Amino acid sequence: MGLGARGPLPGGSRRGRDHGRGHPAPPRLWHQGQEGVDRVSEHTRAKVSVEQVLEVLQLEQAGETTFTGNSVGSEGPVIFAGQLIGQFIAAAAAVCPGKHVTSAHSTFARAGKLETPVEFVVDTLHEGRSLASVSVTAQQGERRLARSLLLLGNDEPDLAQHCSDAPSVPGPDELESLHPLQGWEQRKIGDADIMSVDHVGPAEQVFWSRFDAEGASTEVPQALVNWASVAAFLGASVLPHEGLGLSRAHRDISTGVLSHTVFFHRPFDPSEWALYNVQSTFTGAGRAFGRAEVFGGGQLIASITQESMLRPLTGGVL
Repeated sequence: MGLGARGPLPGGSRRGRDHGRGHPAPPRLWHQGQEGVDRVSEHTRAKVSVEQVLEVLQLEQAGETTFTGNSVGSEGPVIFAGQLIGQFIAAAAAVCPGKHVTSAHSTFARAGKLETPVEFVVDTLHEGRSLASVSVTAQQGERRLARSLLLLGNDEPDLAQHCSDAPSVPGPDELESLHPLQGWEQRKIGDADIMSVDHVGPAEQVFWSRFDAEGASTEVPQALVNWASVAAFLGASVLPHEGLGLSRAHRDISTGVLSHTVFFHRPFDPSEWALYNVQSTFTGAGRAFGRAEVFGGGQLIASITQESMLRPLTGGVL
């Protein structure tokens, strides 16, 4: 079953309940206040769970092609981009049963308010026997937040097959365990400190990640792989620059996701270790661009690109 309104989460449907409000936030690009980075990190480790993340991905059907969803709460006032990407995937899969998302290109226009439910409006551009394409708009009242174009399809036999090789890195058992969320384990390769203004290194983040979501439907791992990757792109972009760290985010620099594109190549189990290889290939003109490859079982399972805002802070939150 799917993640959207037509298929409940493992453990039963949450339809009709007021879920998602008041929960603390995941790691994200939006850091608020003079102690924003440290407070968000500590708050997250202490209270957020993958179960709460999955709960907000369970959308409620409001019309034939309209859904509503809540947000994972935080000390800050805005919605995490990774959450919206997961909800776009859930909405698209709900209106195209029998198919799964193979790619999603999302553009973010405005920050969303955490305490206001988000409406997701799906427009089907085409639906055939093997492929479908839809657009999904996220809005709060008349205020449009973001839009995603998604392609859905069915798995077919390989005519030919090849993929990129996974980088040669230490396995997760050889690395220190990090816990960004309860039920989400992450193990980082190297000593890069994206928060520090003093650390200088290559423009990359490489890490292992897995979630406590065994047996989840197709849309769940697709949502979680984006949840794990979104913040890593901006982190990689600041590493080569002395004096620039994410501890400055929303103190004197403005950061946020502008666009995010993901391609899903193979199905995967989010409870198994996946290797994320995130590279920042350009930073300048107020933007940071990066690309990532995600490997599971030595196979390429997803490819991602993202453009983020990275510029001097001239006002409040986006």
